[in-house]
Order: sequence, then structure tokens, then C-alpha cells
Amino acid sequence: MDTQALPPKVETQLVAQGVLQDVATANGDRSVAIGGDAGGSTIITGNRNKVER
Repeated sequence: MDTQALPPKVETQLVAQGVLQDVATANGDRSVAIGGDAGGSTIITGNRNKVER
């Protein structure tokens, strides 16, 4: 089910009822939602950030 079209309140209710599982929602500027394993990942938020390896 595509949850992007659901209002947050409805999504919360569906998760509580067990209809939806493993839902990650990020709201707002520079938000990050992780719905699974993010091990070994680099997550960057904000402006003018640099990642050097």
C-alpha cells in the first residue's frame, strides 16, 4: 500500500490496527525516515555538508 497519500493520523491508526507494518514517515525539512536496515549507510541532512572518504 502506498502510504504517501495518507494523512499522518490515518497512517498512525492503520499501523495501530496492524493493517500497515514497517512504515517509516519523515515530516519536515531535512527529515530522514528509515524503514529497514540502514547499517553502513551515510545519511546527510542540511546544507553545505561534505562527506570525505
